Amino acid sequence: LRLTAVGEAPALPSLADVRALNNPRRAEVVEAFMAGFRKVRALFEAPELAWLGRGRRTARTHMLLEQLFWAAAWLPKYDPEDYPRICERMYDILIGGFAAPGAEWAPIPAPLAELAAGEGQENGRETFLLAATRLINARGYKGASVDKISAELNVTKGSFYHHHDAKDDLVVACFDRTFEVMRRVQRLAMALPGDQWTRLSSAAAALTEYQLSEYGPLLRTSALSALPEAIREEQVAHSNRVSDRFASMISDGIAEGSIRPVDPAIAAQMLNATLNAGAELAFWVPGVTQKAAPSVFARPLLMGVFIR
Repeated sequence: LRLTAVGEAPALPSLADVRALNNPRRAEVVEAFMAGFRKVRALFEAPELAWLGRGRRTARTHMLLEQLFWAAAWLPKYDPEDYPRICERMYDILIGGFAAPGAEWAPIPAPLAELAAGEGQENGRETFLLAATRLINARGYKGASVDKISAELNVTKGSFYHHHDAKDDLVVACFDRTFEVMRRVQRLAMALPGDQWTRLSSAAAALTEYQLSEYGPLLRTSALSALPEAIREEQVAHSNRVSDRFASMISDGIAEGSIRPVDPAIAAQMLNATLNAGAELAFWVPGVTQKAAPSVFARPLLMGVFIR
């Protein structure tokens, strides 16, 4: 990414729409990706990490790779000469986590039903957007055609266009839903008793659990890549505002001593990336339960990837 930023290497291709490829090309690309994935997973296969089961190793690998993928979205606001420092800070967060010494993983459960849309017309719209979100996550933006979306929702094309003028409008509505859920979780967490570590870990646990619940998932940020530039920039700005609120919570935790002295802005982007990647956790770790998801996926970032 640094070489690209200084003009010494071509930009890396986005992997966002691999799902939209047709075979045999899709199979070739997926196999190449899985070979890379297995190589990264080897980081968690050392003898001293024998306590990690295969599912937890896979979950950590998914989280780690997501940091690299999402970094391409937020690194441009920094000068390339700062990239080595950012690398060190990301490494510190991955190894040491967010929690201050002695902190425990004990998030307060959230009422997931309160995070979803309400009754009546709003509930109908939520059902529409949830179905579209699941299809876009599964097949990619390009792979989720209007015909497929209409069929998935069991509506006619006319009904589809009654709700949204174009597919871009639908994706924006799905992103709006995603960011609103995240803001609801943040508001709920900020009102909890206890310190900022408790509030932050509770928010992370709630969103990870939400992804695997009947109300989830949230739209993957991979859908951003195919949007027109102006719309994409607007949605990245929405994502940054969610991250900035997490950064404020982290800063408050550092001030009170419940969170380690990490870089709040970088830590918040890494948390945002992890929570968004939770939408695919069930694919990478088949059989993972909704209740176990926070411990399997969010805890490694917040407590440290090599912490038992």
